[in-house]
Amino acid sequence: MDSEAHGRRETAPGTATYRKERIMVSWIRKGSAHGGVVGRSLLVATFAFVACNDEDSTGPQLTNWTADLAGSVEFEEVAGEADVASSASSFSAAIEIAGAPADAVLAWTLMEGTCADPGDAVGSASSYPALEVGDDRTASEDADVVAALDVEGDYIVVVIDDSGVAPVILGCGALQLVYSIAMEYTSFFGSSAGSG
Repeated sequence: MDSEAHGRRETAPGTATYRKERIMVSWIRKGSAHGGVVGRSLLVATFAFVACNDEDSTGPQLTNWTADLAGSVEFEEVAGEADVASSASSFSAAIEIAGAPADAVLAWTLMEGTCADPGDAVGSASSYPALEVGDDRTASEDADVVAALDVEGDYIVVVIDDSGVAPVILGCGALQLVYSIAMEYTSFFGSSAGSG
């Protein structure tokens, strides 16, 4: 069936829009657990009005970040992109990589610090599903992580081969803040919890 003929256009994988849509779907699913239709509607409204920044708002902060990954010296062909959407106590992330060793199974995570001086991992390692690289040397995954991100902090996204004696970083990229907003009406999630 031709999706364009029915007024719907598919978003191509490998694009920033595609990654953001995957994150939005994840957040809408979370919203459904915090107020049913009301939760989903408010989450959609939050993303629709990202340009609004009400300094007087007292609601939870919603933040979007992005990163361009580059390969390490030994893996110069590795490249990728990641998008992160965070709330007060959790975040969703989407990553896509290319140029990785074919058929490899790789780990990935957010870390504090910089690519030159990485710090602690953010969240549990089990929150990040493994990247299963295909014959075309590409892979993509999503993660939902229960951990807070500080808008003033430095964070990186790293891709790791942990199959050997010591973990090896294949690629790394610094998270760049895209926007951060406080939306007062997100507080409705709590008051509507439990409603069908």
